[in-house]
Amino acid sequence: MNVEATVSGDRVRVTLRGPVDERDLERLGRSLWARRTRAFLGRAGLEREPRPAGWRAEEYVRRRAGIVACGQSGSVHIQVRGMRTWRVAITGRPTARDIEEAADALIRDQQVKIRALKRTIWQPPRDRPGQDRSQP
Repeated sequence: MNVEATVSGDRVRVTLRGPVDERDLERLGRSLWARRTRAFLGRAGLEREPRPAGWRAEEYVRRRAGIVACGQSGSVHIQVRGMRTWRVAITGRPTARDIEEAADALIRDQQVKIRALKRTIWQPPRDRPGQDRSQP
């Protein structure tokens, strides 16, 4: 089995050669996410994620580690907790397109949940636009 994957922006492109199983895709997902994280930190001039500064940052990091993101397409279902624990289920024979679409859906789901978490942590309800600020 040979799987090649490239990431451009938020899109994933997959090429398969030979049969693929769940563990292959879990390893691929972990590897791609680690590379993406290193590239992101490198653009910021960092080698690793800085320690959280303040209670909000600590809470954000704690809750982010518990986010469960999912993506599914065709015969591929991907579930990730904290972008560290990867679980892939395959029913039938997956196509490269199934894997691409499931990975894209996973990334979109994770991004939505990260944005919601950031709003929750850094913009409490009474600080959000449109809220009645006279109420505690």
